[in-house]
Amino acid sequence: MDRFTELNAFIAVVEAGGFSAAARRRGEGQPAISKAIAALEKRLGVALFNRSTRSVTLTDQGQRYYDRTKPLVDEMDDVDNEMTNSTLSVTGLVRISVASTFGRLHILPLVTVTPATRIGVRSR
Repeated sequence: MDRFTELNAFIAVVEAGGFSAAARRRGEGQPAISKAIAALEKRLGVALFNRSTRSVTLTDQGQRYYDRTKPLVDEMDDVDNEMTNSTLSVTGLVRISVASTFGRLHILPLVTVTPATRIGVRSR
């Protein structure tokens, strides 16, 4: 199983307070969350949760693991969002060379004008 899937399932269980609530938040089935947590605990060789019929709480190792991994996952989410947003906002110089009448009628209405936008019409 993918480490990130395991880690995200772990964080979801901690923050939701249980396996079923985490599954609902993530839009997955509860068995998938349980499987991810079991794989994570097996890989790490420690129990991360104290389980009872009524509650799920973190073990000491689970709390340490959460404290160390949560900031890493948050940082990765921030980087992903930054990269996604950087492709949505294009900046820089764009030069379009067309006949001036065509430019005024068809191109200029499509251009978003901001204070930094320079529009020049040059006759040839």
